[in-house]
Amino acid sequence: MNPPSILRRLAFVLGSVLIVVAVPAVKAETVAPRAEKKALPVATAFEKDVGDNGPMVLKITNTSSSAIAVRVVVIESVLSHAKPRNRKHDHLIEAGKSAAVTGLAAADKVTITAEGYESVELVVK
Repeated sequence: MNPPSILRRLAFVLGSVLIVVAVPAVKAETVAPRAEKKALPVATAFEKDVGDNGPMVLKITNTSSSAIAVRVVVIESVLSHAKPRNRKHDHLIEAGKSAAVTGLAAADKVTITAEGYESVELVVK
């Protein structure tokens, strides 16, 4: 080997080491920390319903001192050709009041979200 090829290889290795060390350091500084979200101030309960709203109904009660806007997404466990698999419901629940999500069946997955809060995920049993 001649000396210029050794110098080129050494320069390549040193350059690679600098890139490997410098890139993670730059990324670590540019990533902003995530703000921690508060728990969603709701209480939930599943109730049986033998009428047109059943077989199960989810009751969502606002436990905070102010109204809260929530989005409820239901992923149905049984597919039907007559309706989509996902249902979305938007509710504005006043303080101390409740909202109901009807038409739930066993193994349906329900996700409750509100801006600034952690989501609540439930499965109908």
